[in-house]
Amino acid sequence: VRKTADETVNNSTTVQNDDELLLAIAANEIWAVTALIKNSSSAVADFKLKFALPGGAVGWAFLAGETTTQAAYFSISDPNVGWATAGYATGHFLYVAMLIVNGATAGNIQLQWAQNTAEVSDTKVLAGSCLVATKIA
Repeated sequence: VRKTADETVNNSTTVQNDDELLLAIAANEIWAVTALIKNSSSAVADFKLKFALPGGAVGWAFLAGETTTQAAYFSISDPNVGWATAGYATGHFLYVAMLIVNGATAGNIQLQWAQNTAEVSDTKVLAGSCLVATKIA
């Protein structure tokens, strides 16, 4: 799934569904998903993200990205929890690798994102960001 247009959030810390970066999965499927997310934000607003999963799904995820001073890595056992990516250099890609084991409910693997600190400025997920997914079972 490739993002074809920039999307903007302004003055909001409430995560919202990305308009394009989502993947429909069926019940009881297992997916390996990689996300490359290019974002743009001010140093104050920063950026946060998570992935919403279908009810009953479990997942494990790893995020890597370049901060303004160094590379940073985060690992979580639930992509629904998400990351606040304080200190990320604007305009750089964030890399997320996930393994999603779905339960009995079909639904979407859905990128959700917002500003980490509300500010009257534009925070964007940029065109060219993408999800690459492989169905394992």
